[in-house]
Amino acid sequence: MSLYTVAYNVGCVPVMFLATALSARLNYFLVICIPIIINAIMMGVLPIIGTFLSGTAAAQWLIFVICIICGGCTGLINAGGFGLGSVFSSHHTQGIMLGQGIVGLISIVPLILHVSIPGDNTDTVGMIFFCFAAVINVLALIATLLLKVIPYSKWVIQKSSNSTKKLNENQPLILEEANASQIAKGSINSDEKEGSKSVFEQVKAFIKQIIPVAKKKFWWGFAIFDLFFWSLLAFPSIFLAVPSQKGQFEGPFLQSLWRYLKLNIHTFWDFAIRFFTNLRPLYKSCKVMNIISAARSIIVLFLFLCVFVPAFQQTWLVVIVISCFSITNGYHSTVIMSQAGSDLTDDTEKAICGTFMSLCFNIGFFIGCLASMLVSYLIDKR
Repeated sequence: MSLYTVAYNVGCVPVMFLATALSARLNYFLVICIPIIINAIMMGVLPIIGTFLSGTAAAQWLIFVICIICGGCTGLINAGGFGLGSVFSSHHTQGIMLGQGIVGLISIVPLILHVSIPGDNTDTVGMIFFCFAAVINVLALIATLLLKVIPYSKWVIQKSSNSTKKLNENQPLILEEANASQIAKGSINSDEKEGSKSVFEQVKAFIKQIIPVAKKKFWWGFAIFDLFFWSLLAFPSIFLAVPSQKGQFEGPFLQSLWRYLKLNIHTFWDFAIRFFTNLRPLYKSCKVMNIISAARSIIVLFLFLCVFVPAFQQTWLVVIVISCFSITNGYHSTVIMSQAGSDLTDDTEKAICGTFMSLCFNIGFFIGCLASMLVSYLIDKR
């Protein structure tokens, strides 16, 4: 499972680098819709592989490749979603983070079922997961297409497009439509002068646009990187390794219940706390953001103590530590992502900031997953 998670990130992170570099040129609707369709196709291919190639080396390699493809698609969706959301107000970025919380809530259902249902439940859990995935893909595609016809969003998108035309001599139209022939030629809304430039010169010009924003928002990006590094380091490997208090949750059923309890505490708080960011944020300073992200390492240390030191394996203490970890993850990540571009006025810079922040949290996600593999190995060897 950890290997597939790494494969997913191998596909996601490079795509995020590319999407950030070209963020001033992306047609975000295409960047969101096409990967959603590809992900939906992959969700249909995986059960077929499991049915006809189960247990074979070919199946493992095919799943590995599909994980890379899905990771790349998710990277594009993140880039498009945060780039598009950044053009709107900070409340819309909060909405995206809430949506991620909902996806996290749903995606953890199979894991909860797997550790909770006795016996071999792989087929049942797998079917539930792919049904959820199919529904989410369909709803996401419909929601994205509806966004194009809602009057308010049409007004904001047109306003952003017009302001970008005036502010940038190269006319990098962030959100304008592009027909199939333009896309095939790779010349979306480009003028004759720009068309004469080499691909290298165009990419170099795009990178020059993002460097000032990346410098300005570096510490915001580090804050979200740091947060997700600690999150993926601890969850779910350390969570699942925390034993129950001696004399409690004994026996196979109660042990499954203990694992179910730990996962649900995290899922509930991580999702529910994101609603509170719609109120006035408790803090907005970049320095505070970084301090809180770094301070979460203390919570991870307590989780380690809960794994290795019997005195810290009290049920009430484990619940408090997990709750603190989850609350800071859901609330803090949403505040960082929604406030990072709040001081920017140029729509092009807002879009670049959105994709840059998305890149940073995906890098944190990736490195956290790698560290989690090492942690799992050390825990298994204790």
